[in-house]
Amino acid sequence: MLSEPVRIMSFQFSFNLPSNPDAQIMPSPKAGSQFWRNEREMNTQEQPTMQEESIAIFVHPDEYARNPNQVASVTTRKIVFVKRKELAMKPFELVEFPLGQCSRITYETRHAFLPMMLGAFLVLLVGFILSSDIPAGTRVPVGALAIAFMFGGGLMFSPKRHRFTFVMNSRKLKWQSKAGDYKYKMGSTQKLIAFAREKGLMVELPPI
Repeated sequence: MLSEPVRIMSFQFSFNLPSNPDAQIMPSPKAGSQFWRNEREMNTQEQPTMQEESIAIFVHPDEYARNPNQVASVTTRKIVFVKRKELAMKPFELVEFPLGQCSRITYETRHAFLPMMLGAFLVLLVGFILSSDIPAGTRVPVGALAIAFMFGGGLMFSPKRHRFTFVMNSRKLKWQSKAGDYKYKMGSTQKLIAFAREKGLMVELPPI
């Protein structure tokens, strides 16, 4: 009795090795996780992203309607301007100008002449009342006169304004602080002056 022939199956495997003897086989993510982390770090360093930074904020969003036609803020990339809109539901719109279009930034300190005149008037009025002949028995509001005198003196000597002028390609953009905001805007003013000096744009004018 003859047994059935046994079939022997053979398998053939082929490997494609790189023809270049200097070629390197890249490790897999599982085997070389540290390698892939290093690659990501190198790519991040080679492609830095320049983020926009705020330099100065002169007008806050809730004050836009009360400060038309003035520069609201300055960043490392743009100048934001509050433009008045006539006969519109929204009385203003924000217009952005690239900082690269600015060729010069001038700064000056101005005295607020109207408050100074008001302060001088109050001081003179108090002086006139105190120096005039007051009939006997007349009640003089000493406290009110003292308050008016101090308030008037403060208006006479303290009001100053920051004033910036941004010279663009075809126009000039301006910002001027209010009479009572001189010291409150000092921080933003100094930051913008330092930034403009660094960029070679700063021109400081004598006080007026």
